[in-house]
Amino acid sequence: CAPPPSPPLTPTAYPPPPAPFAPPKADTLGPVVELKGDGDLTAMDGVIYMVHRLMVWETWEEPCLQVSDDLDPALQNVSCYRMVGGAVDTSQPTRPDSPYQLIYQISDSAGNPSEPVGRLVHVICQAGEQ
Repeated sequence: CAPPPSPPLTPTAYPPPPAPFAPPKADTLGPVVELKGDGDLTAMDGVIYMVHRLMVWETWEEPCLQVSDDLDPALQNVSCYRMVGGAVDTSQPTRPDSPYQLIYQISDSAGNPSEPVGRLVHVICQAGEQ
C-alpha cells in the first residue's frame, strides 16, 4: 500500500529583512540666528548688526531672535527666542561713535555655535537737547 500523498507546500511569508543600520547624521552645523526688530542692518568686523535708536529715558526692550537648526529639535524654527545681550542705560545719551554693542551667539545641543549677530543701540537726545 502506498503512503498518502503529502499536502501541497505553500510558501510561507516572512517579514522583509531589516534595513541596514544607518548611524544618525552627524550634527556639524551651528544654528542660524536672525535678528528681529526695527532697524537697519549693517556689517562690522564680520558680524551683522541691527542698528537701533532710542531717546533718553526710553525703555529698551530686547527684540526677539529667530533661530533654526537642522538637527536640534529644541532649536528648529523658533520664531521668538529671547536672549539678553547686555544692559542698555537710557538715562544718558551715547556718543555717536560708541553705541551699546550687544552680541548674540547660540550653540545647539551638539555644541556647534551659530555665527554671532548683534545690535548697536544708540541713545540719543530729543532734537535741540544736548
